[in-house]
Amino acid sequence: MKTIITILLLTAIAVCLGFIGCQMGNRTYILSTGVQPGSHDFTEVGKEIGALLNGDEIVKMEVVSGEGTGSHSNRDYLLKGKADFALMSSDAGSHPDIAVVLPLYPMVLYIVHPATIEATTLSELVKGRRIGVGPEGSSTARIAHLLFEHFDIDTQKCTIVYNTFEQAQPGKDIDVAFLLTGYNSPVMRTILAHNGLKLFSFDAVERYHFGSTIEGFCLAYPYAQPFTIPIASYSGVPDKPVMTISLDATLYARRSVSAHLVYKIVDHLLGNRRELSERNPLFRNMSDSYLRQSDAYRYHEGTRRYIDRNFPALLERFSLWIWLIGITVLIVLIIMYARRRNNLQRQKERIETLYSKALLFEEQIAEYRFPEECDLAIKAVHDYKRSALRQLALEELAPDNNFLIFMELLEDIVNDIRGKRESLRRAPHSTHEQ
Repeated sequence: MKTIITILLLTAIAVCLGFIGCQMGNRTYILSTGVQPGSHDFTEVGKEIGALLNGDEIVKMEVVSGEGTGSHSNRDYLLKGKADFALMSSDAGSHPDIAVVLPLYPMVLYIVHPATIEATTLSELVKGRRIGVGPEGSSTARIAHLLFEHFDIDTQKCTIVYNTFEQAQPGKDIDVAFLLTGYNSPVMRTILAHNGLKLFSFDAVERYHFGSTIEGFCLAYPYAQPFTIPIASYSGVPDKPVMTISLDATLYARRSVSAHLVYKIVDHLLGNRRELSERNPLFRNMSDSYLRQSDAYRYHEGTRRYIDRNFPALLERFSLWIWLIGITVLIVLIIMYARRRNNLQRQKERIETLYSKALLFEEQIAEYRFPEECDLAIKAVHDYKRSALRQLALEELAPDNNFLIFMELLEDIVNDIRGKRESLRRAPHSTHEQ
């Protein structure tokens, strides 16, 4: 009976877990883009992302407009748990509960004004004029006010107008328009198609990397980067390169979203970059290298895993250097071993030569007939001994047992010669000779 109850309990648990797993697999995730018309680019980009992920059955993604206009409203929507993903500018997402999934494209700041206005500084451009800074609370408005503050511009001397993208045409309602949008955005092509408009440049392009004013702003506001708009990018506008700034349009997610899911999303979006670019030119800047270059972001764990997926281990990264060092060390060891072996061989040959001559001394002892010959032989052996010691000092001989035995052999030979000398001195013919 107990066995049957146990089996039933395990079966019930398995069914529950399977049901929960199915529910998680069937969950629909929310992507917030922001309310039109203030978030025009985000809305279009969000639709393409949702269509791709849903169509390829990577994840069920519902794209919603959220509750307001601009990046900060999307951020709030994300923090309230009303969305799992959101599109925001890179300066809006600093919070421990959210993280970057993927930088998508640069959002370029365009400052559009009639060609009849001549101004070399931002202060000259806005003074006494109506300045359209985009929807209130938008990234455009925030950047505009940061620029005014950085360049110490008195906004009381101009009129700030919060306008939509559709109203961002200098003319009846505004004199100067601030727009923060993608380089390939169709909005800019539409606006600059009208004759008589030009783009304001903060500096001459030649001053880039030489302390330009825009570089100073980017140092004070690190989310921004200097950006150069090439000549004739939009129907002949501009007529010379324009120096401005850009932020990154970025896909964010709550940190609680599965790292595995985020990994799949990043992998699929980057893997289908060409298809996305054909649908919307804003995706042309999205790439694996662009992802790696943006290393200042707090990436989601899933994105971090994607970045590190093919990141070589320490040994792999330095394998060439390790191989070169290893080969060099091996060659040096082989050379040292060869030299050592050669030295040992030469030392062996030298000690054998010394032994041969020492034995010759020993063989000649029996031929000595006079004490004087013995004295000369003793001197020759001592000279030979000193020569051997000099070779030892020069490391031409090894201080091993063979050398010690050789030195003892020389001492024995000297003693034998001395014994021979004494015997010759005691012999009758030797005494007679004396």
